[in-house]
Amino acid sequence: LQDTNGEPIGVLALFSKQSITPEEDAMLEGIAGITAHVIQTAKVEEELKMERDKLTNIMESMGDGVYIVNQAYDIEYVNPVIEREFGPVEGRKCYKYFYDRDEVCPWCKNKEVLAGKTVRWEGYSVKTNKTYERIATPLHNYDGSISKLEIVHDVTERKRAEQELALFRALLDRSNDAIEVVDPETGRFLDMNEKALLDLNYSREELPFLRVWDIDPAVDQPSFTKIIEGLRKSGSIIWNSHHQRKDGSKFPVEINIKYVQLDRDYVITVVRDVTERKRAQADL
Repeated sequence: LQDTNGEPIGVLALFSKQSITPEEDAMLEGIAGITAHVIQTAKVEEELKMERDKLTNIMESMGDGVYIVNQAYDIEYVNPVIEREFGPVEGRKCYKYFYDRDEVCPWCKNKEVLAGKTVRWEGYSVKTNKTYERIATPLHNYDGSISKLEIVHDVTERKRAEQELALFRALLDRSNDAIEVVDPETGRFLDMNEKALLDLNYSREELPFLRVWDIDPAVDQPSFTKIIEGLRKSGSIIWNSHHQRKDGSKFPVEINIKYVQLDRDYVITVVRDVTERKRAQADL
């Protein structure tokens, strides 16, 4: 008899039932049972190997880093992404490999994960100068032990973009002019700075429901389409009109409108309240 890899696992002798004693018959039945068990075990081991190979192939093809560490902080597996970021493991403990520490990290999540919890957090690596979003979950091994499987997603660019966006937002909100961002296809307001919301007396929660013609009585949907067509050709225009507040009151405005193409098309307006200018002109 051979296992699924062709290795010999035993010999099975076949006899005529009439030529053996009851004792020999019982012995042969026992051998047959043992043989069936060995064959079944080999089959199960082969199926487990196939499952392990499938899991390994998935982890090796992932765009995120994946690694497995046991209860003794030994690294059992790293996928190619982790190895490219942090180098070969070379038998180092996880705290030495990832952080160049000689002892367990104070922020280590191993105890929580090995106790059965799935943990998410963000962390910065001095070693790679990157920020990672991490998800760690218990991995139950075939021998009954538990390891930690961790997925490491690089969010450095996202964090940088968030910081730049926060800075841009702060600059917008300090502007003395109202600034609005409009979808050129629908006329919907995508964003406004605090000055624009204050001038119009709308809340940020109401912003997604506003269209250009809701605040500018001189514009309707067809005329908005014509304005956009002109903007696509010229790139910018200056528009003198009136804006209407939530309570229905109006005030004169001068609007500098620009057509901007980034990841998609936007219309950006800088709106200046010219009430005082109009009053001064009237006085003169």
